[in-house]
Parts: sequence; structure tokens; C-alpha cells
Amino acid sequence: YMANEINTNSNAYIDAHFLLISDIDMNGYPWAGIGYSISNPFQGHFDGNNHTIENLNITITGTTPVYIGLFGYLQNASVSNTHIIGNGQIYLANNNSVTYYIGPVAAYLNNSQVVNCSNNTDVVVDRTAAIASYNIYIGGISAYLTGNTSKVDKCLSQGVITYDFTSTFNSSTSYSWSHYIGGVVGYLSSGTLIENSGHVNPMNIKVDISGYYQTSNLYLGGVVGYMTGSSSSPVIVRKSYNRGDLNVNLKTY
Repeated sequence: YMANEINTNSNAYIDAHFLLISDIDMNGYPWAGIGYSISNPFQGHFDGNNHTIENLNITITGTTPVYIGLFGYLQNASVSNTHIIGNGQIYLANNNSVTYYIGPVAAYLNNSQVVNCSNNTDVVVDRTAAIASYNIYIGGISAYLTGNTSKVDKCLSQGVITYDFTSTFNSSTSYSWSHYIGGVVGYLSSGTLIENSGHVNPMNIKVDISGYYQTSNLYLGGVVGYMTGSSSSPVIVRKSYNRGDLNVNLKTY
């Protein structure tokens, strides 16, 4: 009910507070995410009360949603004390030109916070390049952070990230793809913060554009894939770690 209300009403539960009072087993339920679009974001405060959410499974074969996780797009919001366990999987397989944001706890944070959360859900992405340029953002906790109050703090990512990108066409037109993949967060923009957080278990990355005059940018890190900031609005990563292998297979022209 909560997810449906937020996903269909842009004014639902603004600044509301939620407290989880028991563990939840998703039991294979096809989840779409809470606040799964920029026009219908989650704008409240969710406290998991250190309960668990088991077997989170999301399969994306079409063009929506683009913000993929237990929570999708967070706007002036927070998620805390929430722990995703079990054998869940986020699976994306298509050859469209959509830019996706994948973060099992919360995909996109705009002036929002994820605190004291953990994730055990695997992320599996298998994409074949369409004739168009696009990006993808993947993090073990969150995909993308923006806004000076956005942070991930005291979080642990334990899911395996498997990413396979292949270009199968031969074209004289120039195309480019950028892949931002981090064990905790895929992309940090100016003013954002990660601290006291970590990632364990492997990240298996394959990018194949062999035989074609194309550009494929891979930004990969055990904690963060890519960071951009300034002296007046720095990005901060502190007291954080990676203990998982980064297995990378790159094939270029």
C-alpha cells in the first residue's frame, strides 16, 4: 500500500516517518521499489528498526523503472536501520538505450541519507549495446548521490555485483557508454559523503567493445566508482573499505 501510494501520488507522505515493526520475507514478490521515479520520489523517513527484509527480487526487462532498489528515488528523505538479507537478486537484461540507476537499498539520493543499512542482494546486469549512447550507475548500497546533505554512513554491502556489457554492432557513427560501478556507491557528486561503510564479496565486470570504433568508459572502485567535487563542495570518503575481489575483463578494439 505504501509503495503504491507513493508511486502514484507525488505528494504522498512528504516528511512522514515510518517504523518497521517486524521482519519481512518478500518470498519472490516482484518488487518495483518505493519512489520509483523522479516525479514520484520517496520524501519521507523510513526506520527499519534493525529488522530484516529477506529475498528482495527485482527483474527489469523493459524501460521502467530506471531507479531500481528497495527504494528508488529519494528526495529530502532517509532510510535507516534496514537490512536486506537472503538470496535475492536484482536482474537487468536488455539492449535498450535507457540509463539505469541500481542500488539495492536506495538507488538515487538527492539531499538524502542512508544510515546503518546492509545489503546481501546480488546485482546481475547483462546488456547488449543499442545504437545509442547511455550510462549506467550501480552501487552495492546506492547508485548515485547528489546534494550537499546526501550521505551513506555505517553501511555494509555483501552482495556480488556481476556486470556484462557487449557491443554487437558495427557502425561508423561514434557512440559512447559510461559504466559507473562501486562496491558501496557508483557515483558521488559534489558535497556528498561516504563514511564508516564497506563492501565485501566479488565484483565481476566484463566490457566487450572489440572490433568496433566506439568508446566505453569504465569507472570501477571497491568503495566508489567515480567521484567529482570541488574545493568549495568536496566529496568525502572516510573510514571505509573494500574486501572483495575486483575481477575485470576488458576487450577493446
